[in-house]
Amino acid sequence: MARLLESDKQAKAARQELAAANEQLRAQQKMTWADDLPTEVAYDWREQARNLIPDVRPGINVFGLEYDYEVRADIHGHPDLTANRLDGHFGVSVVGHYGGGSDWGTAGVGKVLEATVTGTAHIRVPLHYGFEWSIDAGGGLDAFTHGSGRVVIQDHNTGNVLGPDGIRWKGFWHWKDDDDVSGSGSDIVVASELECSVSVHAGQIFHVTFLAHVNNSQSGEYVFSHSYADGALRMWAPFFVVEL
Repeated sequence: MARLLESDKQAKAARQELAAANEQLRAQQKMTWADDLPTEVAYDWREQARNLIPDVRPGINVFGLEYDYEVRADIHGHPDLTANRLDGHFGVSVVGHYGGGSDWGTAGVGKVLEATVTGTAHIRVPLHYGFEWSIDAGGGLDAFTHGSGRVVIQDHNTGNVLGPDGIRWKGFWHWKDDDDVSGSGSDIVVASELECSVSVHAGQIFHVTFLAHVNNSQSGEYVFSHSYADGALRMWAPFFVVEL
C-alpha cells in the first residue's frame, strides 16, 4: 500500500497539503496562547516573598516577639537554665550543694538582623528582672554568688563581638561571705544602662542576644564547718530598639 501511495502523484500532493495545513494550525494555536499571556506580571514571588531576616533601616526600628534562637550554656556544675524565644523569658537558677565546687550557667534569647545601610547602630532594651540569692556559711568557710544581665552584639559570619561597644552588662548581686546572708530584688533595667553601639555596613548580618548569668562557689559541708550559695535570676525582654 505504501508503494502504491508513493506512485500516486495525487495522493502524494494531498499528503503534503495536509502536512502543511497541520503546521499552519499549530503555529496559529501557539500565537493565540502567547497573545493571551499578560504583558505585565501581576505577582513576582521574588519581590513578595517574606524576608526571613528583618532589615534594620535608617531611623528607629522596633523588634519584638518572637525571637529567633535560644541560648543555654551549662558552663559548670548543674545550673537550671530556661529560655523561651516565643515569649522572651529566660533565666538561670543555681542551688548550692554540700558537695562543694562551683556552678555556672548562662541562658538567653536572641534575634538575627541585617543592616541596610552603613553606619552606627544603637541597641537599647528595657530588661525586666527578678532575683534571689543567699549564702549559708559558718565555721570559717565562705561562699560566693553573682548574678548579671548582658547584651551581646555579634557578627553572623565570624561570631566576633562588634565594636566599639558590642557588649554591655549589669550586675544585680555580687557577694562573698562567711556568714548567713541573703538578698532579693526586681525591677526594669533602664534601656540606656545596657545600650550597645556598634558599627555595621550595608548587607551585614548580625545577632542581638540578651543573657542572664549566675555563678556560685561553695566549699561544702565538713564536721565543724560548711558553706554553700543559692542564686536565681529571671529576665524578660518584650522588645528592643535599634537606631541606625
